[in-house]
Formats: sequence, structure tokens, C-alpha cells
Amino acid sequence: MYSYENYAKVKAEIESRRTSAIAMADAHSEQMRQMSDEIARIDAELSGTGLLLFKTACSGGDITPIKERNQALVKLRRELIVGLGYPADYTDVHYSCKLCSDSGFVDTRMCSCFKEALVRATIESSGIGHLIDEQTFENFDLDWYNDNPSAREKMALNLASAKSYVKNVPKSKGNLLLIGSTGT
Repeated sequence: MYSYENYAKVKAEIESRRTSAIAMADAHSEQMRQMSDEIARIDAELSGTGLLLFKTACSGGDITPIKERNQALVKLRRELIVGLGYPADYTDVHYSCKLCSDSGFVDTRMCSCFKEALVRATIESSGIGHLIDEQTFENFDLDWYNDNPSAREKMALNLASAKSYVKNVPKSKGNLLLIGSTGT
């Protein structure tokens, strides 16, 4: 259905978005550590938590105090960031797609963002991509069919059907198939 080239291109774009989002969050975190020794101290403590949790869990210890300490540190860190004049989520990773976190997949299935990007790439590589950007319902001109009243009537019905379909796409489970000779 999709060419390998388009699949590879879109996959690379999504991976690049993910990498950029993570890099931005890392840069913001570094900026906050430079601005606040307390944030730097909190980050250093939080970075050792994974190993501490692992050791505690493996030895049969209670991890609840560690989790509670982490939650308190995260809360304090957010308060310090706000105190510096930034939003509380300034150092969080902000992905373009909330469904897949810019991975392209949700539960091993292709995410809708990946599918949409593949459709766009397929249209662009088909050579008609520029036409799709230019053609709208607003600039559709029924006057082209003035010399044939029957064709004009059919095209007016087709236009109304297409507008109705687009308006109700989220509710619709079916497809709209347009058939005609080349250039229609």
C-alpha cells in the first residue's frame, strides 16, 4: 500500500521529532540546573533512584518511602521551576503526538499520526500533492459544466455529497469513492 521510500521517510521524520522533543527537554533541564543549585541537587538525587529502587525491591525491602521521597522531590522541583518564571512542565518532554509519544506506534500498531503522514507522503510523491493544496470546495466552479445541464446537475450532487461526507467523517464508517475518466 505504501512505498518503502515513503515509509522510511515518514519513520525517519517521526524519529527525528521524538529525538528533538527529548533533546529540548534535556536542554531545558540543563538550563534549570545552571540556574538553580537546588534543582541540580534534586536532579542528582532523582537520577540515582532507579538503582535504589532495584536494590530495595531485590532485597525484599519496602519501596514506598523511596516513591514518596521521589514524588516530594518532583513536586519541589516543579515549584522551583515556577519560581524561576517558567511553566512547571518546562523540562518535560513535549511530544507532537500524545498517543504514541512520537514513536509512530501504539501497542505494536501503527499510530494514526504515522498513517496520516504516510498518506501525505504518498500524495506528495504521486505528483499531485500541489493540486490537493490548491483545490478546495470554495474554489470548485460548477460553471465549467454550464454547457451541459445534466453534467452540471450531477456535479452539483457530487459536490453536495462530498461536502456532506467531509462534514460527517468522524461519524461515518464508510468510504466515498469517486470514479471518472482521467482528469475528472
